[in-house]
Amino acid sequence: KMPQYSLPRIEDIISSLSGSVMFSIIDLESAYHQMPLKESCKHLTTIATPFGLYQYNRLPFGLASAPILWQKAIDQILSRVKGTRCFLDDIVVFGKSIKE
Repeated sequence: KMPQYSLPRIEDIISSLSGSVMFSIIDLESAYHQMPLKESCKHLTTIATPFGLYQYNRLPFGLASAPILWQKAIDQILSRVKGTRCFLDDIVVFGKSIKE
């Protein structure tokens, strides 16, 4: 079953930057692979090779639900950090001054 969660709209992210003068962009490398899979979900990622069956231990790229699972997790993490917005593996940190 696909998780129910909406990706943020780019227009909403850009709108939230209004009035800010300081920006930093962070592009998370292999972001999905930073997220461990629950033991109960690993069987869903099984692949067959000539050398045997293998399962992912981390969230793989290409999984239909990966963007939603990642976005929900990163939104929860960043919800307590003022001046941050995230779209998948890209985070913008912003403020109205360097002190902010």
